[in-house]
Amino acid sequence: WGLDSRTFEMLFSLVVLSSISFVIKDGKVVYGADDRVDYYQAPSALQSITRKSIVALMDTDILGSPNDDGIYTNYYTYVNSLQDAYSLCDGEAFATQPIAAFCSGTLIAPNLVLTAGHCLES
Repeated sequence: WGLDSRTFEMLFSLVVLSSISFVIKDGKVVYGADDRVDYYQAPSALQSITRKSIVALMDTDILGSPNDDGIYTNYYTYVNSLQDAYSLCDGEAFATQPIAAFCSGTLIAPNLVLTAGHCLES
């Protein structure tokens, strides 16, 4: 992708760490400084890549119905925040963000998503 090593490391960290929130139930924690950021807080080159490649895997019944432009906007009314779902403390990073996805993935082609095996049932 023509990225310098620091930008690549940040992208890799962002992708890896974006899935850590969902393993809290297993007792895993972030040791040391918690320097995770949302994609919009990352350098602009990284923002462009993440917008085009990070995927949220969601059940279709959580999406609601698309508007006239084909955009789904209703799913937030059906989901909890990370804090509610995992009993996180006030002030915990990303605690107030909604969790509509059951898993995450990376778009590796226009119609192909790479995800972990445990995300799929069959």
